[in-house]
Amino acid sequence: MLLVTQVVAGNQADDPFYVPAIDRVLQIIYGVELLFVGDCKMSALPTRAHIHRLGHHYLCTLAQSGKTGEEMSETHPSVGDVRSIGLFGVLELVRDRRTRQPMAPFNGTSPEMETLCKTLLDHGLFISTHWHTILIVPPLIIT
Repeated sequence: MLLVTQVVAGNQADDPFYVPAIDRVLQIIYGVELLFVGDCKMSALPTRAHIHRLGHHYLCTLAQSGKTGEEMSETHPSVGDVRSIGLFGVLELVRDRRTRQPMAPFNGTSPEMETLCKTLLDHGLFISTHWHTILIVPPLIIT
């Protein structure tokens, strides 16, 4: 695991520093489908688009401000709602955005949710689901 840190003045936004930091990492290591993990400021659309364009993946919490969650729920037909606070995030999956019919029944699962979980796990991403929601809860490890 490679860790990149950068100290910046507290009077400026640090969103613009992610793309150069990612590019520096890619000069040091070569890999395909790397996973970049960051805080909510990494969820800025230009940063996520840059990572995607390079063929890599990202994991970050959604910002509590801005339009990241709205953009996600507006562009994907199965995303009914996106909520996050701190490192905790939830994607609510629906069959129909107009009626907001859940992808899985209350206190149950569905073939779609089971397939989604299996596919993500097959690609090395362990997630937690609860009925028709995907919980994004990264581990907090303090030593």
